[in-house]
Amino acid sequence: MAVATALVVLIMFVAVVRCAPDSSRSAPPLWTLEARAVAGSEKDVSPASWASGPVLAITRARDVTGYDAATGKVRWRLPLAGRVCGASAFPSKGRVAVQFGPDARWDCGRIALVDLASGTKVWEAPITSAAPVWRGQVVMSGDTVVVRWGKGVTALGLNDGKQRWNAPASRSECGAQSLAGGSVLVAAYACSSRASATGSATWHVRELDPATGRPRWSYAVPAGHEVSALPSTGPVIVLLRPEKRPADSRRLVTLTSTGTVRADIPLADRSAIRCDAYDPSNCEGIVVDGETIYTRPGTGARKDVPPIVALSMDGGRARWSTENPDGNRLIPVAMEDGGQRLIAVQPGRRLNRSPRQPPQLVAVDVASGRTTVLWGLDKSIDTNMRLITQAGRHYAQGRFFLVKTSALRNDDETVVSAHGP
Repeated sequence: MAVATALVVLIMFVAVVRCAPDSSRSAPPLWTLEARAVAGSEKDVSPASWASGPVLAITRARDVTGYDAATGKVRWRLPLAGRVCGASAFPSKGRVAVQFGPDARWDCGRIALVDLASGTKVWEAPITSAAPVWRGQVVMSGDTVVVRWGKGVTALGLNDGKQRWNAPASRSECGAQSLAGGSVLVAAYACSSRASATGSATWHVRELDPATGRPRWSYAVPAGHEVSALPSTGPVIVLLRPEKRPADSRRLVTLTSTGTVRADIPLADRSAIRCDAYDPSNCEGIVVDGETIYTRPGTGARKDVPPIVALSMDGGRARWSTENPDGNRLIPVAMEDGGQRLIAVQPGRRLNRSPRQPPQLVAVDVASGRTTVLWGLDKSIDTNMRLITQAGRHYAQGRFFLVKTSALRNDDETVVSAHGP
């Protein structure tokens, strides 16, 4: 009987071991897209992308295309009468705003509102009568599409595309340098050095009424600092950097609904937060949910830098940090299960003298910081997709997507890579 019992226990042990995630195995992607499929005949393209459950939509050179998230087959394609210049990073009511025109940088005078579920164009409208309209930043807040286009800020109605207000940059010594949409509309302004006793520009962050463009409150950025990015509007978070010091001494400032400071959080090491040059509200390496900021305080593989730390909105206190075996890096991607767990990606790594481990998708319990491996990712994304520096990351309905921020004509490099269990 004892032998039989031991045999049963051994069989159960083997079964448990086999069911555990095997981090040494890498699963091939569900589907991929090469650069030439995105760029077409154009020299280079900077695709925007949105994961909305069953569809991954991306901007290509002259259209917006929706791909089946599971198979990569084209579900819909919406041609545009010009080159795509830019687009809103985040959907509003299942729709996105796409800026386009004859030239992808210097002549981008039109906006189209696109429904991501059906691939239909809700409306198309000119941004302003001024010319030329440069490639700028497009955000959405409330019932308004707002465009920062180089010589001003223009707002259009989300439902009809009609102009609501226009704020030319020439009318004020303070010019809008970045916007952020979502639950509220926020703008960062740099004011002329003539208005400053020190001779350097002064910065302000303001919440704007989306319907009128009028400010509701204003936060004065500390002297000697400038606004690097606006990673969140719910609540408002400002990423600051010193004007004359290295970028590795940046700070996160969280604000109340009236613009007063809740927390001023120093990022002692070179932060892993990376934001788009054209859209400083579109940031990788930081996830905000409720009263917590999830980010990675450093980019190096040092053992004393935790992969992810959970910071309180009030005071910036660290609630927990994830494990950090052998200096491994872990990058926050998105929330899942109604905010119960954080999805993160773990780049490939080599542990001691063992074979290099492939990248993995990881779930983090938000109550404790404990991690669970979901599945292995294809090894090629570490090198071909440049997981750390050159890809946007999405997670929706159990699938993980990487989309590179640039695509070159006649290039067979992978630009889009979809992954699942």
